[in-house]
Amino acid sequence: MDFLDNIVLPQSSDQLILMEYIMVMTLTLLIPYLGILTGANIYSIYFNRKFKKTGDVSLNIISKAIIDAATPNKSIPFALGFVPLISLVFIYTQLTQKSAADPQFALFLTIFLFIPAVVFLYTYKYSFHLKDIFETFKTGENGHNEDLEEYRQKASGLYTGSAKYSLVFLLLTMWIISGTTQGALNPDAAKEGLSLGVVLFSPATITYFLFWLGASFLAASVYLFYLYFKPEAKGEKLPENIKLYLRDFLIKSSLLFLFVVPGFYTINLILRPAQALSSGVFMFFFFSFFALILLGGFLYTMYRESHNKYTNGTILVLILFFTFGIIKDQYSFNSSSRDYFLLSSKDYFSLKADMQKMYGAGIIEISGEDIFNGRCIACHQFDKKLTGPPYNTVLPKYDGKMDNLVKFILNPVKVNPEYTAMPSQGLNPKEAEAVADYIMETWKSQK
Repeated sequence: MDFLDNIVLPQSSDQLILMEYIMVMTLTLLIPYLGILTGANIYSIYFNRKFKKTGDVSLNIISKAIIDAATPNKSIPFALGFVPLISLVFIYTQLTQKSAADPQFALFLTIFLFIPAVVFLYTYKYSFHLKDIFETFKTGENGHNEDLEEYRQKASGLYTGSAKYSLVFLLLTMWIISGTTQGALNPDAAKEGLSLGVVLFSPATITYFLFWLGASFLAASVYLFYLYFKPEAKGEKLPENIKLYLRDFLIKSSLLFLFVVPGFYTINLILRPAQALSSGVFMFFFFSFFALILLGGFLYTMYRESHNKYTNGTILVLILFFTFGIIKDQYSFNSSSRDYFLLSSKDYFSLKADMQKMYGAGIIEISGEDIFNGRCIACHQFDKKLTGPPYNTVLPKYDGKMDNLVKFILNPVKVNPEYTAMPSQGLNPKEAEAVADYIMETWKSQK
């Protein structure tokens, strides 16, 4: 979207890393919340249909209780849905400014899908209650309350339709977010001119959407279980027989989707491009798996022993599962976009120099530390292997040979076949000398 591209400014490596942290926090709010809304909506529709077929009033009570639990007040969708979606649009615009990937339009579209989804969902909730109120005034055969009966029928039609529309818009929102986030993991493919439709129907997008859908059922089940069966839970307002039925359904549903989710989760990882994989991706992938195993252990123990002792533990582990998964995806995004981050960092320093000249800042002292933090830190650390080798393994050969180190920084060449060639950083000789002095002095101080 041109108007978003026009307001983007180049950022240093430190600033880009900070944006990545903000994106992790944003997705940690958004992904589980959309999952709970979607799963609870489907559960409510399911119980409502069973009620219409069987006439069992307890199913109607459960259906209404589930949708009430997912929509406690009208400010939560703004805080956990609308604000994170707006934030994602601007963060992805900033982080992908040098990439061929262009997720801004699709993410912007999700805002206009989420809004009607929430409107229909709350319409479903309130019309559900309204229908039940009118039900209590039905007079039967004497026909004195024709107006009330008409309103009851309208409310009944409204709540049935709004539930379906809400679900459609929620699923579209999740699908498009799945497509844009998966497409951003393969920016090189975007150079081939792949359309949004191709990305949305790619195997990676489909498997991620199915994973998220399964995780939505899991999230809704665990959230509802926690809400109704934690100590001093509101579930005490439900009749005891309904509580027992709901408890049994939620635990069994959770255990079922604990078997479904890992399959799509693993397939999606296998389908990711090699450039989006790193040790951090696999580490948090296994952390997520461990969280699922722990969650399954809690649920199975409570089901087998008929107690709710681990209710608080289940919600905590669920949060950890989503958090680990989002961090894993962030490692993928960082790994696949590293070269584009370097380009943005170069533009940042060029813009900074131009601004200093424009406003007459005069001669600015060259800081090797600033150059390192802006251009080098994304690929190099002193004691850790990243895209480039750790400085502790390469600087010893330049000890006492600073001229050679400066020459390499100005005109890098491929030395170690285990690493990709270092791109030119566009430094002038003074800047190269400053950063060479800084990394050499820092290395010597750490020995």
